[in-house]
Amino acid sequence: QWSKVLELLASMVARSIQPSTATCTETMKICTNCGIWSAALDVLRGMDGAGFDIDRSTWIEAVRACSKAGDWEKTLAIVKAMRNNHLELNVPTCTLAMQACHQTGQWTQALEFLNFMADCGLEINVIACTCAIRVCGSSGEWAHAMELFSTMHRMTIEPEIIACNSAVTACGKAGEWTQATEILRFMCDRGLEANVVTCSSAVSACEADGQWRVAGELLRFMKTRKIDMDTISCNAAISTYAGGSEWARSFQLLDDMASSSMDMTHVTFLAAAEACKESGNSGSAKTLLRDAITRGIEVSSVACNAAISACETNGGGGCAL
Repeated sequence: QWSKVLELLASMVARSIQPSTATCTETMKICTNCGIWSAALDVLRGMDGAGFDIDRSTWIEAVRACSKAGDWEKTLAIVKAMRNNHLELNVPTCTLAMQACHQTGQWTQALEFLNFMADCGLEINVIACTCAIRVCGSSGEWAHAMELFSTMHRMTIEPEIIACNSAVTACGKAGEWTQATEILRFMCDRGLEANVVTCSSAVSACEADGQWRVAGELLRFMKTRKIDMDTISCNAAISTYAGGSEWARSFQLLDDMASSSMDMTHVTFLAAAEACKESGNSGSAKTLLRDAITRGIEVSSVACNAAISACETNGGGGCAL
């Protein structure tokens, strides 16, 4: 009922009834919880304009509102204002600021917040480090993600599954398969349960460098650990196999996806079409295109050209669907 709360606050002001700081702060909290971040910040501006003595809890609520809105610039300004006004900062407040950076991909600002926390004498914990790794991971900054991961180890901060997944994701985007598999081994050594996100990202890392053997080992690892393969891991593996001229493995994995009723995408058919092209398998190319049409999947021109090339390579002169 955020709108009624705002109406009540406005009614108090209209009747020259001075609301307390606690009332205004609670109003900000309700607005933020309802996703009305701009209204929460409007209340803060009103308090400032009316000469309220804004306390620590109000500033923290403002940080929370800015974090939810992904406004890292306002978040940074508020946190620095708190420090300049000698208001106590804590790790959760700074972590909220880093979350705002994560939403907007501001990885440099996230790292700045970590340094800011150190300058304030705050003890950096697993949540703060994980948040920074997530920002770097989602931004494809694998080197920074790995550096943070190593820093956690040096600081005897034990990484959790989210930090590991974020670091592997960063490595996956950059094709750093050695780093990705190293983290996976680290998780196994620490008793952390790898999941489909971890493994899919590691398989994706193998794709860029054509490491089909490693990709195959990762798929076997998933099967051993009873981790269900998803479309992302299968697509990456099919493409990796095709790049390594392991066409039979690509086709087998495609059959496995079909038999398990796994969702297939245009990326799946593109990867499989490339396998057909490299192997000159015109029969599979024709079946592939018909299957895509039957499933209502829009196949890209690149995939169609690859399938046609498979037919031409095999002396078919093209695919007659």
